[in-house]
Amino acid sequence: MFSTLRENLLIRINQRFSFWLNQRMPGAKKQSLSRKNIFIIPSKFGFSFLFFIFLLFILGTNYQNNLILFFSYLLSSLFVSAMFHCFFNLSGLTIEVKGEYAGFDQQTIYIPVVLSSEKQHFSLAMNFPIQNTVAINQTNENTNKKQSNNSTQVELPLSLNSRGIFTVGRLKLASEYSLGLFHCWTKLDLALAVTVYPKPLASSEIPFQQGFNESDDKNVSAQTIAGQDDFAELTRYRVGEPLSQVAWKQVARGQGWHSKRYEQQQGGTTWLSLQAMPSSQLEDKLRLLCYAILQCQQQNSEFGIELGSLTIAPGEGREHVTRCLTALAIYGQVDD
Repeated sequence: MFSTLRENLLIRINQRFSFWLNQRMPGAKKQSLSRKNIFIIPSKFGFSFLFFIFLLFILGTNYQNNLILFFSYLLSSLFVSAMFHCFFNLSGLTIEVKGEYAGFDQQTIYIPVVLSSEKQHFSLAMNFPIQNTVAINQTNENTNKKQSNNSTQVELPLSLNSRGIFTVGRLKLASEYSLGLFHCWTKLDLALAVTVYPKPLASSEIPFQQGFNESDDKNVSAQTIAGQDDFAELTRYRVGEPLSQVAWKQVARGQGWHSKRYEQQQGGTTWLSLQAMPSSQLEDKLRLLCYAILQCQQQNSEFGIELGSLTIAPGEGREHVTRCLTALAIYGQVDD
């Protein structure tokens, strides 16, 4: 009973805190740290240190020992100085993300975050919610990070186990520099969304249906283009052509220098259908279709897909592939 009440209380507190953060620190691709978005409290060691100062003060007052009182005052000034050092270590830092990011489920996506400032910052820790933490010992001088002028690029890992378009959540940036007496942190909404595609599933049973564009001749089953598949004819050799294409048999017979020309068959447009994928599970069908799309991209083939009630017209190139993969990512999650 008490555990349930505790969980409900924590949920309510987190909801209220998130609402307050959204009001005070709205989302933006680029944000600078200042007193408006930095939080600081004593760490566990800091509270112990403060308690020790209090004991010294009580002891010095009780025995009227000026040396002990002086020592407690000295430690108090050190405590306050450490608080300012910890705060200014984050203050003035600018955090920025650029572009749109995508990847496949069950794989790690690395999000490049750029830290820039006119001064150096030390002992930083960064992570997205429920993700691994990346530590930065010192900005602008860490050899493991890509550097450019007064900026440091840090690649933060992001692992998602399902397809779709996800809001990453608030980035946590924290530090306990120096002495570890204080914990200084911020939580920034970088307005970052990541598209997660189905993980490709390789199979030799994927049906690649050949079709034609509306402008293609329906009576022609294939057309030929220059390639390396089938021998086509001999042509007169031109200076500068590769020697591997020279017809050496004809040269040996004294028939002159000729080059071999080859042709390969180029079929019509390839159509990929979700329903035709060889699986009974929807997620496996999507993974197989994702693999087929990547195969068509690798072969520079023109293809279209039939995804339930959605049909994407044939095309090629990166934008077309991205559109098709995005359709797979959100299939069944939004209205077609």
